[in-house]
Amino acid sequence: MGILESFEDSVSRVIEGTFNGIFRSHVQPAEIARACIKEMDRSKKLGVGKVYVANLYTIVLSPRDYDALAGLMPTLEAELETLLLAHGRENNYQLAARPAIEFASDKNLKLGKFETIGEVMSQSELSSAAGTAPAAASDSAPEPAADTPLGIATITGETIGEVKLTTKDGYSIGRKEDCDIQIVDSAVSRYHAKLERDGTGWAIIDNEATNPTKVDGRPIKRQRLTDGDVITVGTTELTYRQNYAASTP
Repeated sequence: MGILESFEDSVSRVIEGTFNGIFRSHVQPAEIARACIKEMDRSKKLGVGKVYVANLYTIVLSPRDYDALAGLMPTLEAELETLLLAHGRENNYQLAARPAIEFASDKNLKLGKFETIGEVMSQSELSSAAGTAPAAASDSAPEPAADTPLGIATITGETIGEVKLTTKDGYSIGRKEDCDIQIVDSAVSRYHAKLERDGTGWAIIDNEATNPTKVDGRPIKRQRLTDGDVITVGTTELTYRQNYAASTP
């Protein structure tokens, strides 16, 4: 039995046993499985003697399809992860970690339509997902002295409005709901970048995202921001505005 047939057989047994004929999703599990395999093959990147592929797969559904599949999702996640692991081994693909599956909904998707997004989950993203902050960059600026006025800054974008950067020392940017600045954009990684206080201003740090963070069109690892800088994450543009707090009346 092939890996797809094995997947369909396992999921069918769960549907027949648990849902007892009332399964009504317009998106079928077999369609999702084939899309995940296609996405793994599409994500191939050649390394030195190895072929690397995505290890995190996000299935984006319409709200109605998401609700219809909700009860089956734990089974689907486990079976799809096993399927992708087997497909990776069959093709001698290199994965940074065991394949992981997550489901999301997008109100802009029509009933019966879905998207599959594959990405390489970096160590920084793994740490963020586990609730552990990644190690600070070696060139991080020291904390400002107590009498140094902190910068007053904002981040603005068409989909996020205006976000004031206030007393926190850092703001996470990404597709996940627990990010300080959530961006619903399939080209944005789950934990894409981070804003970090830098003296009286702010710096942007890329979290080794699949699509590199850019400032004024140039890919960056870490860069101190200046007033008017345009930050690009995925296909979304954000504008940084900086005004310094007055140190004297």
